[in-house]
Amino acid sequence: MLESIKDVTKIDPQTEKERLEKRLKGNYFAANDAKGVIVHELAHKAHWDAVKRSQQQSPKRYTSIEKAKEAFDEPIRKYIKTQIVYNPGHLSKLSEDALIGYGNGNGKQAINEVIAEMMVVPTYDKELSDLIERSFNNGYDGDYGRTNPSSKRSF
Repeated sequence: MLESIKDVTKIDPQTEKERLEKRLKGNYFAANDAKGVIVHELAHKAHWDAVKRSQQQSPKRYTSIEKAKEAFDEPIRKYIKTQIVYNPGHLSKLSEDALIGYGNGNGKQAINEVIAEMMVVPTYDKELSDLIERSFNNGYDGDYGRTNPSSKRSF
């Protein structure tokens, strides 16, 4: 592992840029450059950080990280389900990664990839983007009308 990390110093930036751009062509990912990939991965971290904050702020309500994540994700999941009813191709227009991630939720649609892809192209669905932003900033406390100042953060 350490050797592969050291190999990073041997990377030719132009060659890697071309390889990355080739890999990102098409609609599999919302990202189309290195910045988009970084935003996508940081969105995963921000999502889990927000879930952890929710659990830490309400440990009696969320007795496990899984329960906190389920509650945190629920309003976003509901919104996506509603959109799919009216527009079955909604997620596929965002990216194949979002569609596959959502479909592989083992009975509960996983929205991790949807959130990460939305952070790359927040203009794709402004209402969903706003919902995600409110979730990240406020943490889910059962009422998006309230603000929890101790959890304010901007992504």
